[in-house]
Amino acid sequence: MTFSHGKDTKVYVSGYDLTLFLNSATTTMNADLAETSTFGSTYKAFVAGLIDSKMSLGGFFDPTAGATDAVMTSLLGIDTYLALLPQGDAFGMRGRGMHGVEITYEITTGLDGAAAVSIEAQSKKGAEAIIVNTPKAAKTTTGNDASGYNSGVGGGTTAGWSAFLQAFAISGTGPPTLAVKLQDSADNSAFADVSGGAFATLSAANANVPGGQRIEGTGTLRQYTRFLWTVTGGTPSFTIFAAHVRK
Repeated sequence: MTFSHGKDTKVYVSGYDLTLFLNSATTTMNADLAETSTFGSTYKAFVAGLIDSKMSLGGFFDPTAGATDAVMTSLLGIDTYLALLPQGDAFGMRGRGMHGVEITYEITTGLDGAAAVSIEAQSKKGAEAIIVNTPKAAKTTTGNDASGYNSGVGGGTTAGWSAFLQAFAISGTGPPTLAVKLQDSADNSAFADVSGGAFATLSAANANVPGGQRIEGTGTLRQYTRFLWTVTGGTPSFTIFAAHVRK
């Protein structure tokens, strides 16, 4: 068993680390059912329908730049990328990633407590079971994850994949650019680019900094996965987080 304490949770929202402003996070997944019961049945019968998911966050009101009020007000009603990591964002940690739309932002105040906020995001792609490859950190030179993540599936998986990238900060001259792509390997030694696995290049003028991206593809993903990043520019620095999903 590998239990964890809620205090280790991290929450990233479209390139903003809101961990220190929040104290609750919930991911809900639901499957629609259509009843197909007929005369003469003893028990109700159903067929499964569409799957729905939402993410709810709760915490404290903070008006400063990069904190809850400024961030969640700006994201209301638009595409949002979220990562909920119950055990933190170390390599190999499991969590939930979501490409959705922030649909609710609520501020609550009371005489006897701190001003609070609650946020709800509706998924467009489902709450996906992400695996962390690249913990949040600054990248200043071209490189890759120190090791590929081992799925434990010797022949790889064939049902497709998706990947998430969040970019928190950028600095440098030139201008600085960062290109990130997903790679896979059969032996954790010889890696190759995954078809369709390149994110949009980040730069000083790119709307994805701060921000997030999600890409997906079909077909085989071999046993090991990692991300490779290419950095250009003068004294560049990009703070990023990346994770993948096997279908």
